[in-house]
Amino acid sequence: MKRIVLVLVLCFAFAGAGAITSWIVRGMYDEMFMMDGWFHVINTSENELEVEIRFPSGEKVAFPLTAHGINEFIERNPGEGALLISINGENIGSVGYVTGLNSIVVLAMNEKGVTFSQIFPTLKPEQIGRGNE
Repeated sequence: MKRIVLVLVLCFAFAGAGAITSWIVRGMYDEMFMMDGWFHVINTSENELEVEIRFPSGEKVAFPLTAHGINEFIERNPGEGALLISINGENIGSVGYVTGLNSIVVLAMNEKGVTFSQIFPTLKPEQIGRGNE
């Protein structure tokens, strides 16, 4: 009788450990392949740009961006609010709205301005912009 109880306890323990492990691995997969927290910055101009992005959390990212170039990075702690953008040392202003649960963020910029877009890869195309049909 004790042996049967021990076998049942071990079976439930291994099954529980397997379920927890698969849940953790699935979360890691989603984070990597759903591109959670990814920022794509695209230069749409003919000139090289010096870009600085300040997040509401106080984090700052600065980098040069070649003509028609792209820079990709991950920001895990963006805070909540608008991004402050400086291009070539000139404050362009604030754009968009980020939170701790961002999908892919795309910033297309040139010397004059910035366009903010978000891509939600988990939504099906028919869920976006269809209104109340």
